[in-house]
Amino acid sequence: MAIIQETTDAAADLSTSYSITPGDRFDGEIAEGGDIDVVEITLEGGYSYGISVGASAYLNGIDDPYLQILDESGRIVDSDDDGGPGTDALIKLTLDETTTFYLAASDHYGRSTGGYSIEVIQEIAESAATRATLAANTIFEGQVDYFGDDDWFEVTLEAGHSYGIALSGDDRAGEIPDPYLVLLDAGSRVVLRDDNGGQDTDALIEFTPTESATYYVSAGNDDYAGTGGYSLELIEEVAESTLTQAEVTPNLLYEDSIDYYGDQDWIAITLQTGYSYGIQLSGDGRSGELVDPYLALLDGEGREVLTDDNSGRDTDALIEITPTETGLYYISAAADDDFGTGAYALMAYEEIAESTTTTASLGLGTPAEGRIEYYGDADWYGVELVAGETYQFDLEAFGETAPLSDPYLNLYDPSGAYLVSDDNSGAGRASHISFTAPESGTYFISASDDTYNATGDYLISMGGDAIGDVIGDNGPNLLEGGSGDDYLRGLGGNDTLDGGAGADLLDGGAGRDTASYESSTTSVRVDLLNDAFMYGDAVGDSFVGIEVFRTGGTVDQLRGADADDEFYTGGLSDRLYGRRGDDMLFGEDGADAFYGGLGADVMTGGEQEGRRDRYIYFAIQESGVGAGNRDLVTDYVAGEDRIEISRFDADTTQGFKQAFAFVGDAGLSGTAGELGYRHESGNTIVQADVDGDGAADFEIELAGIMELTEADFLI
Repeated sequence: MAIIQETTDAAADLSTSYSITPGDRFDGEIAEGGDIDVVEITLEGGYSYGISVGASAYLNGIDDPYLQILDESGRIVDSDDDGGPGTDALIKLTLDETTTFYLAASDHYGRSTGGYSIEVIQEIAESAATRATLAANTIFEGQVDYFGDDDWFEVTLEAGHSYGIALSGDDRAGEIPDPYLVLLDAGSRVVLRDDNGGQDTDALIEFTPTESATYYVSAGNDDYAGTGGYSLELIEEVAESTLTQAEVTPNLLYEDSIDYYGDQDWIAITLQTGYSYGIQLSGDGRSGELVDPYLALLDGEGREVLTDDNSGRDTDALIEITPTETGLYYISAAADDDFGTGAYALMAYEEIAESTTTTASLGLGTPAEGRIEYYGDADWYGVELVAGETYQFDLEAFGETAPLSDPYLNLYDPSGAYLVSDDNSGAGRASHISFTAPESGTYFISASDDTYNATGDYLISMGGDAIGDVIGDNGPNLLEGGSGDDYLRGLGGNDTLDGGAGADLLDGGAGRDTASYESSTTSVRVDLLNDAFMYGDAVGDSFVGIEVFRTGGTVDQLRGADADDEFYTGGLSDRLYGRRGDDMLFGEDGADAFYGGLGADVMTGGEQEGRRDRYIYFAIQESGVGAGNRDLVTDYVAGEDRIEISRFDADTTQGFKQAFAFVGDAGLSGTAGELGYRHESGNTIVQADVDGDGAADFEIELAGIMELTEADFLI
């Protein structure tokens, strides 16, 4: 700020030799009664200005400062006596165009003499001419510089969005004491105003425009009686009405935040009949999360259907609903009592319905896997029962990652009326119901947690006289089916299940369980990815809770899935396909072919002498480099068994497909296409370099120290 000192008496008219610019201060003196000092200034359009004449800083200042603003013709544009603090003069001026003015300072009554100061503060304009803009989700820090100062900001608001406009002190010394906020339309007409709608004395306006348009935000101090710094924020929010553009898909996580006190987010969702929904609102688990979520469900017209505060875990909000008709609904996420801010996580679980409207069904011998997704969740299945027949219903924890801690089973009649329930009559904490149907019809079986206070995975099943049921206990069992369609259930313990012929369901339950085809007298093919390739006694079979697969003394194939498989193929010449995962493949007797696939596989050919086992690779990616990444063959016999890598390119630096060159134990020299071996930690490492960088790109570990020749490979 420049300070300009009056050195000779300023002229009392437009001939003055003194001029200042906005931000300067002119210090002058009224030397005799009736004296007037004139100062020239040019003000730029698009801004507001606070022009003051004050004497409070002077020990011998004039008694009552008086200010007149003159245009270039000498006409008075405005004047003021006591508009500022105390007896100071203050005039606010907002210009659309750049204009030159003359500022005339004097004592109001022309009687006193003394010092004075003229100050001109350039401000954000207080009109639609403002050059200041405010973008959504940004913060502007400004200053109310004098009593009556207002800053106008142009904003563009879009239909279908909600906005929170917050004005507060800027948390520094000298902040405005009582923020005051006004929202105006494009014609400068007041739309909304607020004084203390935010936290403490902060101002807050919430607005959802019905059409996209330009608006203006005015920031000032209440009653024009204060100055200081302020912080202005325009928060573009999820709309708090049916105009919202936010939507959530069932079973997909939606995350956002409550940004200010009173903020509510409306999120659209489509709910369908035949399902139940658990809508859960919680903090997002991070610092700054929403502490006490509040949830409301509204219909397509925005009318309230259900609300909840703390029905979920701890302070989480939870609403459960089974809609009677398919349609559009709205979820409102907020803080309880509108008091709080923070990030939240919203999940709408689309679940098996908890009523007779359920579309889920359970068949004889066909178990279903399910999940209790939230506290209070229950899944209803329709079951077709025949009068006079006895049925066995079982519900057990399932899976290793998140099993249901205490399964609870309910049975309902065709009208949905309660019949019977069970908690722990099965193995361990599993539930079991035996029921003889008094009449034929559709009944309903319900899976839940005993206390409705846990989540987790479960397996539910129905057995009866219509199929061959073979049920074990909690010890190690050998369960054998017959020639028909059997349902073998191992329950606890390490069980072996042999279904024999027919389309069998082998359910191992807890423990390390084996699906066995050792009783088969013809070839068997098990394919865990494609049922169409099942062959022999495996046709139509399905598996639950099976960790190991074993065949017998026939020519068989075991084909894995994307998990970690464990296969044993007995005698004769068999094929073992690991596919993805870190598999354990045991060929046992016979000349077997191993296709480990992706992953770090462990393969054992078997002890029968004179029978060549083959380890076959179709791509370089099927065995990695380094311990834990490469395949391991535990009983490779040099000169008898064979490693086949001819199916992928040995030299990627050339076009087309190249063959490997065997270099023995000489080491890789940096030539693409080299295949050799080395000894490491008591084992033999087969290594290949396909890009010529001298480093192995492919390795296989053979247990034991051995000398290999080119005859050990198909290259």
